[in-house]
Amino acid sequence: MNSDRDFNRLLDQWFADGPREVSDRVVVEVADRIERQSQRPAWRFPGRHFQVNLKLQWIAAAAAVLIVAVFAGRELLAPAPNSGVGGASPTPSASPDPNFVHATAFGVPLSLTLSGGWTRDGIERTNLDLQHGDVDLGFHPMSSVTLPGATVADPWIPVPADFVAWIAQRPEFVASAPRTITIAGRSGTVVDADFVWKAGTAKRDFLRYTTGAWLYDQGDDGNRVRFIIVPASSGVGGIVIVMNARIADFASAAAALDVVLATVQFDGPGATPAS
Repeated sequence: MNSDRDFNRLLDQWFADGPREVSDRVVVEVADRIERQSQRPAWRFPGRHFQVNLKLQWIAAAAAVLIVAVFAGRELLAPAPNSGVGGASPTPSASPDPNFVHATAFGVPLSLTLSGGWTRDGIERTNLDLQHGDVDLGFHPMSSVTLPGATVADPWIPVPADFVAWIAQRPEFVASAPRTITIAGRSGTVVDADFVWKAGTAKRDFLRYTTGAWLYDQGDDGNRVRFIIVPASSGVGGIVIVMNARIADFASAAAALDVVLATVQFDGPGATPAS
């Protein structure tokens, strides 16, 4: 048993060193080990015992050397794990954020990130339309927006500089006190107003933009609307934001809208570039 362990240690040392050639010491050791190993009786033919054993020794020694060489070659030729040969595998690029909206086709190019249940419904030059369940929200370039005149017979007018005074005299609304808001570094005005609907009132638009309008009809009874007016500044066009919701849904939608508005960035001269 000691000779077996010595022989095994010799092979273990040889594999650990990783030689590329079989040394004479290994060949001699293998041949000596085979010579000391008793042969099976089937090889004991009369008159040929010495010759057969001698040939067997050399054949077995050559076979052992060949086996050792094959295993050594496999170890040497096998690629090292994580060797980096051929370059590292390319890292897949991050997928675009589905909630990021870069409205370059909008009349006042801007970007924002949706959250809190808001989804994008459509983008065109005069309308960036978002939805929050049954709540409608529209961004419009101020240059494309017109509002009703003092009477039904009066022509439609551009958004006045004093929007608060305009909405205070409109029969369609009961407006709350205005407050200021800052969107992407630009100052604006927020006015919330409850709709007023009386039996027999004719349906009509309460705001128009070049490609559409916001309709005032019996379906608005019990609704509240939020107007956000952000005038043009430093070469960036003004925008009008309108949100129309049932009063029961208004507070949650307005809170979610504030989060979205905090992500708005304007493109264009004098604007903070969109990320």
